[in-house]
Amino acid sequence: MREENMKTMTLYHGSGLVVQKPDISYGKKNNDYGQGFYCTESEELAREWACPGEKDGISNRYRLETDGLRIFRLKGESEESLLIWISVLLSNRKLNMDTEEACEGIRFLQSRYLMSLETADLVIGYRADDSYFSFVKDFLNNRISLEQLRQALRLGSVGEQIVIKRQRAAAALEFEGYEIVDWKEYYMKRLQRDQALRNMYQELKQNADVSGRYMRDIVKERNSNGK
Repeated sequence: MREENMKTMTLYHGSGLVVQKPDISYGKKNNDYGQGFYCTESEELAREWACPGEKDGISNRYRLETDGLRIFRLKGESEESLLIWISVLLSNRKLNMDTEEACEGIRFLQSRYLMSLETADLVIGYRADDSYFSFVKDFLNNRISLEQLRQALRLGSVGEQIVIKRQRAAAALEFEGYEIVDWKEYYMKRLQRDQALRNMYQELKQNADVSGRYMRDIVKERNSNGK
């Protein structure tokens, strides 16, 4: 889950503003990975983020040297990686569950898999907008298996989000410029991507994974093994 290496990254931040000097304390505490400055390596995705409504946005571009930064990766397809990722999401985003069984699953994940991000300079992980977060909710409610969740996260070119968590990482960001984003093009692209994703997910969900591992199975197995 941790990595320290040298890499030059080009990052984009979609916004309604030109952001030359990112402020990590400005972000909401209930975002996916907590408070921080959220970016992506996908310029197209940043353009969609810049246009959540019928108003032109801004795609800010940065260069980041990661040498010496402590990087946490919250993206992987192993069972442990997915459960750690879900636990981190649940520690930051509020989620009302439908059943006591689902609530028990959340308590289990928080006690066994939650990883602190306090020492991370940079976090790289799945982006979990409302569509993808609904997949997590279905998994916790035992409506889809872990394998189906894994498949759902591959849908719609989800990509990664990169979060600047500490000031020394923010100080390493070099602002390279910005472009104005036409909402008439990218607001529609945002809506179309989301609708296509929801359609693909409904098709995946219709095929029950009768032999798959569900949240209730993971809880029972771990509790019975005393791990």
